[in-house]
Amino acid sequence: MRRLNNVRFLCQRAEDVPSTVAPLRLVTFGNSFHWTDRTKVANAGHEPWKAALRETIDAWLGPDQKRRAVAGRLPGAPLHQDVLRETLFGEPRVVDMSDTLIGLLYSSSLQLKDVLGSRTGEFERDLRERLTRHVPNDRFEEDIEFTIISARKRTMSK
Repeated sequence: MRRLNNVRFLCQRAEDVPSTVAPLRLVTFGNSFHWTDRTKVANAGHEPWKAALRETIDAWLGPDQKRRAVAGRLPGAPLHQDVLRETLFGEPRVVDMSDTLIGLLYSSSLQLKDVLGSRTGEFERDLRERLTRHVPNDRFEEDIEFTIISARKRTMSK
């Protein structure tokens, strides 16, 4: 028999689960998710390190660059791959990837390395310091998953 020592059972409304139990690795609903405030519940359990990441980026990029630090797309806007399908680019290639947090930041549209220039080392130290305030044993580990969407423009036939 296998003993589990990292499982915690909570018997309460999902909307009332405190953020202090984050990060949540698994949440199980017994045919009850539809009875909850689904949006609130799905967005709950924010990990404090995410707020620290946003604060660090805002502090380093300043108010003029803040828009670039907002993830995602405009609410209600179609997915990138859906837009590409309707253009000369046609069917895009979609690849799911994973990376480290700093690798993702440097390869994203934030263009942090270009914006920060010679201050990237100082930024990394500041980010690490802010993040490690929110994790036990001064260790920060997180798998970052993202998607790359690419498409090759089709040539016009004569």
